[in-house]
Amino acid sequence: YQMQAGVELNHDQFKDMVNSMLDDINHGQEKEVYFYHSDHLGSASWITDNGGLAVQHLQYLPYGERYVDQRASGYHERFTFTGKERDEETGYGYFGARYMDHELMTMWLSVDPMSDKYPNLSPYAYCAWNPIKLVDPDGEENIIYIVNLQKDKASIDVNKLINEANQRFENLGLETRVMLAPDGANFDPQYMDKTDSYAVIGSAFDVKKFISEKSGSETIDSWKGGTSNPERAENNYTKKGNYIAIDASGLRSVANNLGFDKIEMAALTILHGVGHNAGFNHSDNLQSQRRFNQTEENAAIMISGSKLAMQKSKGLNYIMNSKHNSKYIERMKTVFGTNKAQSNYEKNKFEKQARYIIY
Repeated sequence: YQMQAGVELNHDQFKDMVNSMLDDINHGQEKEVYFYHSDHLGSASWITDNGGLAVQHLQYLPYGERYVDQRASGYHERFTFTGKERDEETGYGYFGARYMDHELMTMWLSVDPMSDKYPNLSPYAYCAWNPIKLVDPDGEENIIYIVNLQKDKASIDVNKLINEANQRFENLGLETRVMLAPDGANFDPQYMDKTDSYAVIGSAFDVKKFISEKSGSETIDSWKGGTSNPERAENNYTKKGNYIAIDASGLRSVANNLGFDKIEMAALTILHGVGHNAGFNHSDNLQSQRRFNQTEENAAIMISGSKLAMQKSKGLNYIMNSKHNSKYIERMKTVFGTNKAQSNYEKNKFEKQARYIIY
């Protein structure tokens, strides 16, 4: 079990907490429960039993070789260095995308999938040869989760939206991909990777309530949706928990007024919102308000709704064409990465929730 940072319990409080959890989990039928205490890298340092007594103590050399392994019982923790599983047969660490030799070579046994982002480093280098400070993120990222809160019959088909948005990202040469949010309306942004985002589509009221409760972002407070502003997105690229808010009714009305297909319009809204997540403002803003040298010619996806209405004769294919979005593409690769998209939501959820080891 991993305690939240800053929480301190004395021995009696700890035992009371454990007994309460045992009652919830086992309905009073006690089993062996072990608690996982990690260091700054997420590595298992101490394992304690349900009485708060240490049953295993671990320390590591920089690249994960075990320096200390003391045990007071038969329990043996498999998830050790940076919280990754150690293969008992080979002794290698399993990081999801590849294996690492912690003892002899202290490097990856295969090419790092993220190596194309760092051409100055060996593709076998673990964490840029800085294992004291850095951890490996699995090399899997680039997901935009769709939370569908629509209730009306005229709703936007999210499966068609996902397909359209993914095709548009692919046409731009980006690896970012869209998928339905795990847990549906119970989706929790805290389990996203740092290179993920999420879009919530539904009534403005429901969308605003969801984002306010899940992310606690103040930027959503003044948003009302409607045809004048059917989309709102977090515009702080240094912040985790990026969101895109979409008022489905307002979006359909805008698409109808401009003569655009509602699915294509929704896909543009996703790409536009993610651009805000990456730090862009509108490309037709005053020059002093633009970022990263964006213009209407190199970040057309980021034009405002009013500008889109003025340029509707050009069509959405023109707006989302790679020829008119070179800066958009460049910035997206910088912020969201260039790796093949793969969701780590369930894995992150498991690792961040209270962790029980029950036998």
